[in-house]
Amino acid sequence: MDPSFIALLEQGYSLVTPTRRMSRALGRQYATYRLDKGDEVWESADILPWQSWLSRFWEETSIRLANSPLHLTSLQQQNIWLQIINQSSYADHILQASNVAKQALQAWDLSHQWQIPLFADGVYINHDVRAFQIWANEYQTRCVANNWIDDATLAQRLLQWLADDKPALSIKLALVGLDSVLPQQAALLDALRACGAKVEVLPLRHRNEKVQCCGFADADEEMRAAAEWAANLMESEASPHIGIVVPELQAKRQSLVDIFDDCLSAADILSAEEPAARAYSISLGQALSAYPLVASALSLLQLASGRIEFSNISRVLRSVYIRGGLHRGGQRAAMEARLREHGEAIVSLPTLQSLFAKRGSDTQEDSDDVLSAMTAMTELVDGQPGTQGLKQWVQVFTELLALFQWPGERSLNSAEYQVMEAWHNALSQLVALQLVYPKASYSEALSLLKQLCRNTSFQPETSEVGIQIL
Repeated sequence: MDPSFIALLEQGYSLVTPTRRMSRALGRQYATYRLDKGDEVWESADILPWQSWLSRFWEETSIRLANSPLHLTSLQQQNIWLQIINQSSYADHILQASNVAKQALQAWDLSHQWQIPLFADGVYINHDVRAFQIWANEYQTRCVANNWIDDATLAQRLLQWLADDKPALSIKLALVGLDSVLPQQAALLDALRACGAKVEVLPLRHRNEKVQCCGFADADEEMRAAAEWAANLMESEASPHIGIVVPELQAKRQSLVDIFDDCLSAADILSAEEPAARAYSISLGQALSAYPLVASALSLLQLASGRIEFSNISRVLRSVYIRGGLHRGGQRAAMEARLREHGEAIVSLPTLQSLFAKRGSDTQEDSDDVLSAMTAMTELVDGQPGTQGLKQWVQVFTELLALFQWPGERSLNSAEYQVMEAWHNALSQLVALQLVYPKASYSEALSLLKQLCRNTSFQPETSEVGIQIL
């Protein structure tokens, strides 16, 4: 770890980084430093991303304010934008409103970070920008009317408090690893200094000693060359720290995994299980809905929506995350084959019962497990009000999954356990959306949950590895 960082931490400074990943990396480096010193116990280093520090500072400050506004979560902010867009006159001309809401929120954040007026007088704005102007005005009106505050305006509200109250602050803050300090950040840091806080901004260090350029026939050849280069460095150096930067990482993720596994984990390729540990880590997470554990839960919940699609029941029958998923695979494969022979895209529950009743006694026992759970699921949902709060729907979702003994009979591994924690966090975030959607139907609540899982990027934490793909 950089000695200057250690010196600041030992003086009681908080280290603030541009990303959560960098905070975790510095935290691990500090822990290694303390272990090398022979320490067995120490106070955790206060290292966190800028937005997390800002939110914490707001929480500490807001208790002193009369009629303190509610700080919206990022998901609440995005869904307020989405609601405004869907209720506007532009809704019929938008194909993917959720993506537009995301971009509108990003534009709103950037304009505040750079302290740029959204629409200066005398500046021509086109049709698209006019739409954003209308949405932004409505968003601002709702925030004021409901006494809400969002991430974009958090620093501005703190600036106002510092200017009005002029509190004596004992804060020690050091910003590390930033490419540049944004105007909104600079204004807040100056205000903190004026109130007695100690603030340091440590510039990035440039350490490149040698740069070499190589050309390749295509992207796959380039990725394989990077993997082989990294593998050679891993063999030749005792504790290498290798960074590989990949443009459009999300689109190339699976190709990267295949190529790096081939070069670094060839012995695991023929295994049906995911390798327990890889020699590399990919910084960009996948959508939470892409993880099999969560995908199986969403498929189960979809069964109760009134439409039993073949593709959905097929995923359920092949899942290891429901009762009997491990030791009844052959029987369920036979059940799925009978469904395929039926050839219908949408299958009713009575049709399922009729199809599975024709199987032999062993398979019948298994079909009863699945069908009885589906019948109980339908009865549970039918017994609910047409609309109710999202908190009540989350309780229903939990009961529905329990009917199938989700997440299965075996113990979850480390990665699956972390995915389960992320699932529970997603359910908590869904409950928080009751602020925006006071009442919802089952299908609306499930749609919000699916959207949340699709938009949540998740990466299970692993032990420190030598190769980081960024």
